[in-house]
Amino acid sequence: MTEVLRGRLLLFAVVTVLGVYRALVIWGAELPLFYDQAYYYYWSLHPDWGYFSKPPMVAWLIYLTTGVWGSSELAVNAGAIILYSLTAFVVYAIGRDLYDERSGIWAGISFACMPVVGFNSLFVSTDAPLMFFWALTILLFIKATGDGRWRWWLGTGLAAGMGLLSKYSMGVLAVGLLAYLLADRTQRHWLLNARLWAGLLVAAAVVAPNLWWNAQNDFISFRHTAEISQLDRDLFHPDRLLEFVAAQFGVFGPVFMGLLVWKMFSPASYREDRHRLMLLTALAMLGVISVQALLTRAHPNWAAPAFVSATVFVSALLVREGRVRLFAWAMAINLVLLSALYHYHPIANALGIELTRGKTPYYRVLGWRELGAEVSEVTARYPEAVLLSNSRKHLAYLSYYAVPRNMHVAAWWPAGGIPHNHYELVADVAHSDADEFVFVSEYGLDAAELAMFEQHEYLGERHVQVFPDLVLSVQLYHLRGFKGYGR
Repeated sequence: MTEVLRGRLLLFAVVTVLGVYRALVIWGAELPLFYDQAYYYYWSLHPDWGYFSKPPMVAWLIYLTTGVWGSSELAVNAGAIILYSLTAFVVYAIGRDLYDERSGIWAGISFACMPVVGFNSLFVSTDAPLMFFWALTILLFIKATGDGRWRWWLGTGLAAGMGLLSKYSMGVLAVGLLAYLLADRTQRHWLLNARLWAGLLVAAAVVAPNLWWNAQNDFISFRHTAEISQLDRDLFHPDRLLEFVAAQFGVFGPVFMGLLVWKMFSPASYREDRHRLMLLTALAMLGVISVQALLTRAHPNWAAPAFVSATVFVSALLVREGRVRLFAWAMAINLVLLSALYHYHPIANALGIELTRGKTPYYRVLGWRELGAEVSEVTARYPEAVLLSNSRKHLAYLSYYAVPRNMHVAAWWPAGGIPHNHYELVADVAHSDADEFVFVSEYGLDAAELAMFEQHEYLGERHVQVFPDLVLSVQLYHLRGFKGYGR
């Protein structure tokens, strides 16, 4: 067996074992969906070219996996495990093409062991397809600038377009690639080459249906993106920038992030063409999200695509310097951190730690399956009723966990105005043909709201005690004959 084959088998074994292990964690721990996943699952029931807050790829992904494996939590989240595993192989190919076979192998393994990849594999999100198409775009770009063939440039455009259909922040990669082309005299000619522009046209054609959907819906996705950026508020938060930077040591892994920070401030790191490509595509995303963190806020995972090329860069340096032991320590630390996270509750119980809201990272997903069972006792009495709520969280969770699953839902939105979620956009009760509803809310309806229905009956409160300091509770009503908001 050749060394190349051994390396590829090792990569395949590591990625496969980690993928199966993560699937078993979801299945064995009976890990509930986070409400974003339940929300995306609702989207997947209605395939479209766009949704309230995101492009359509995550919904399409869930549509495919649940179409094959049913609607269990594992089936909903399976796409994340699959795409992160495939991305590890694409990262390997980037490292192989830019550096050498060994660098590619270790880059692929490092990516699979990255903390953010390990954690996000448990919860399907837009990051899974984004990172896959981000990596694929870089790989095809390397091939395109290498021999200039039409197929590579058109493929680059196709991958970039699919990335934009995954998450709009895919556009930041164009900034990094443009910086690379401008920084390298031998590559600048591509900016005037018809093949590059043809690739851009392909990307535009791929994303065009989503832009059309947005145009038909008052550009609601872009409005939402602007809102979560919070650029209309106080603009200067160095403390949030420091928090974001510190969090990246947990996202990328402490050893790899430390090496990246050390090397990216060294001018020598930019002398090689391949180093420049990896660093500039990483720094584009890190830079943009760092600025956002300074001006408003940024979640730790928002810069995750930066670590596609950062993984290749750091892995290649360690291979070149023969730092196998440091590699082993880095991977071991990452996997220990992930295993502790995966098995947090059994470890806490073994150590005699009483779990509370503040002592578990999973507090936001716990209790909803049980609350769904409580609500199901009510909905079973009204099989024709539509689930009605003023809460995105309640509609997402209870339409998934209440029986029957996939029951019709409607949004209670008496205030009107600009929609705040997808339910208000497409399922406002004012546009519903239904006559019967089960209303669910954290708070009850007042007399004026009850008067908007011909018949109403209070069905009581249902609650689930998750921890001593965490209770989930809802108020329930049976309603008939919606007469309108009376705005």
